[in-house]
Amino acid sequence: MPGAQPPWMINMLKVVAALSFAIGLPDNAANATPLALPTPKEATQAFIEMMDFPELATARLKLGTCIPAVQAEYPNQVACTAAVTLGAGTSETQVDFYHDGSKWVAQPSNSQDQLPFPDPKL
Repeated sequence: MPGAQPPWMINMLKVVAALSFAIGLPDNAANATPLALPTPKEATQAFIEMMDFPELATARLKLGTCIPAVQAEYPNQVACTAAVTLGAGTSETQVDFYHDGSKWVAQPSNSQDQLPFPDPKL
């Protein structure tokens, strides 16, 4: 009968379906709410303040992949990959951001294992 699947494939599809049900789909896939993120200017300023390195005053920061931060210390803390451009050089890193009520604050990230490196978005 054309289009009929062999028994081994049907069994494999049943196993895949059962495993998918058992592990579940990510909760945020169906109920995704956009993450609050700093603007490029706010992210750059927060990064410069975190580094406390005057030579970074001319740096630019571009955010790549952002996720809810692992081991978040603050509400709505996000972890992002970031490309830091200073002069002609660019370096990729990971950084967490949270809003303290008046401005964005950056801090080292604990989410490295959850973020892509290198990040294709950068």
